[in-house]
Amino acid sequence: MRVGAAADRSGASGVHVLDIGLAQENDRAIWAYAAVNGFVIVSKDADFADLAVLDPHRVRIVWVRIRNCRKAALLDSFKNAFDTIERELNAGENLIELY
Repeated sequence: MRVGAAADRSGASGVHVLDIGLAQENDRAIWAYAAVNGFVIVSKDADFADLAVLDPHRVRIVWVRIRNCRKAALLDSFKNAFDTIERELNAGENLIELY
């Protein structure tokens, strides 16, 4: 299960870059797509966190700082932090770090 599917089960919607044809695109193309569509990017890629600092009003980022782990552990981390992430996004935070 992808994080996007886990988000769907939590009542939020999520899509993966593979599902929308952006898997081979660069970070800026993904950023632009998220900006146009009002998406929050969830990624382990520090480049997105850097973009959030440079352009804080276009796209919000959940920067996954969890080290390599099994998918189940990663999904559990999201499940446990989902309410906090949602609260911070609703409060206007543009860069949320998930440890």
